[in-house]
Amino acid sequence: MITVMNLGGNVLALMLFGFSQTDNRQKKMRFQDLIQGCLFSLMVEVIQLLTNVGSFDVDDIILNTLGVFLAYYFLFCLNYHMETGNEFLENRNSF
Repeated sequence: MITVMNLGGNVLALMLFGFSQTDNRQKKMRFQDLIQGCLFSLMVEVIQLLTNVGSFDVDDIILNTLGVFLAYYFLFCLNYHMETGNEFLENRNSF
């Protein structure tokens, strides 16, 4: 149970960062956004190492970066379905 909470917490921790970094007007994530998420996660881990609060884990950096990517993917799918749904409604009303 602790492992699941650790994995889920690390992925969810930076999903908000991914939501805020994604440019909805372009509807694509730049590689720079993913690198910024990774560097932010690295900064948090280094602070934990220097202050002896928590532990420095490389897997946390990887999972947090995955969270940034999943946030982008969620927004991409949401935008895609909203655009496709609008076209479906317009075609349905033409009958």
